[in-house]
Amino acid sequence: MVKLITTSCLVPTALFLLTATIAAVSCTSQPTSRAFTMEPIGWVHKNEGTTWIEIDRRFEDALLGLEDFSHVWVFWWFDRNDTPGQRRILQVHPRGDADNPLTGVFATRAPVRPNLIALTCCRIISIEQNRIAIANIDALDGTPVVDLKPYLPMLDEVENVRLPAWIHRTGQASRPAEMAPPSSQAITLTIVYDNNQHHPGLETAWGFACIVAGLEETILFDTGGDGRILLNNMQKMGIEPEQIDCVVLSHQHGDHTGGLSALLDRNNKVTIYAPASFPDKIKQAIKRSAAQLIEVKGPQAVCRGARSTGQMGRAIQEQALAIDTNSGTVIVTGCAHPGVVRMVRQVQLAGDSTLALVVGGFHLGSASDPELTSIIQDFKEMGVERAGPCHCSGERARQRFKEAFLENYVSVGVGSQLSFEHPTRENR
Repeated sequence: MVKLITTSCLVPTALFLLTATIAAVSCTSQPTSRAFTMEPIGWVHKNEGTTWIEIDRRFEDALLGLEDFSHVWVFWWFDRNDTPGQRRILQVHPRGDADNPLTGVFATRAPVRPNLIALTCCRIISIEQNRIAIANIDALDGTPVVDLKPYLPMLDEVENVRLPAWIHRTGQASRPAEMAPPSSQAITLTIVYDNNQHHPGLETAWGFACIVAGLEETILFDTGGDGRILLNNMQKMGIEPEQIDCVVLSHQHGDHTGGLSALLDRNNKVTIYAPASFPDKIKQAIKRSAAQLIEVKGPQAVCRGARSTGQMGRAIQEQALAIDTNSGTVIVTGCAHPGVVRMVRQVQLAGDSTLALVVGGFHLGSASDPELTSIIQDFKEMGVERAGPCHCSGERARQRFKEAFLENYVSVGVGSQLSFEHPTRENR
């Protein structure tokens, strides 16, 4: 039996001790008691969108070498729940949802349990002296940290994972980016702004934004319509504005460019790829921010493995993004005002024979059933393997694509994360 007693653990700078009595069992004797103490090595701090762990100066030397890792496991204490009553709770309805089955706390991540230990895998942004800047953590400001361990993919990644049905029903099987095991072999698309819900912890709003990571540069495709929502969703998914290397703006509408100024306030070192037809007002605002502006006319490389279709259309000129993966080309569209079929065909005409996925806004909200039938047939004839319409695609279009593509339909919304392997040498 283990008994833990905490003292003054709500105050970050106060003494925090865990005193325990544990029964030790040997093969030849009766259980005997052994006492030990545990104290925090640091505390979580959060302020104005910045998250960091401040390590107690006594343990600063233990950080040597941690800067060589990208992620760290943070073990922390549910100190706000440290009461005898909370420690006695052994079964809960996960996430406080009565529709979920009654489950033992050892089969959940609930903040009630005999020993109030929690853990989070965090991306390391920087380490300066005793301060570790991290992308995010699901702990409150002032939470005591009891240990750190580096993330090691050879030990921490597992295959053939089995999960209970309630995990899938609540959406927890699709985790925020900061909780997903990192992989140097993956290209990831993370939708950080959309009017369709995928992850319940994120805010929806009319617009679209998607982050492409895993290439030589991290790309933000569109910025949604509201900078506050964009940055908040990014923070919740463990993505800092400073990580973005370049921004590709599909077209000039506010639900795709409205978050740009807020992003530039945090990171003006980006390169922005915008259609040359953009209004001078937007171009001048970009230049005043000191960000680099590249005006896109024809097909344009963004970085190795990613390129723009070039601006297309007449009334509303727009560009799409094509990304090379081992599965084929992934195409991301903002609204597809020039026509989603036309934009996909433009990528195909550039020599992309395998079209692995088309995802984003298809602008089909007012399309008739015959028009949808024709567009889906064109997708099939062009060899599009998977389709993920969202944003302005319309519910009827999403349903029709789902019926046509079956298991190859990709249901996406804010919080969706799609992963692809890098192209092999033969596929480049």
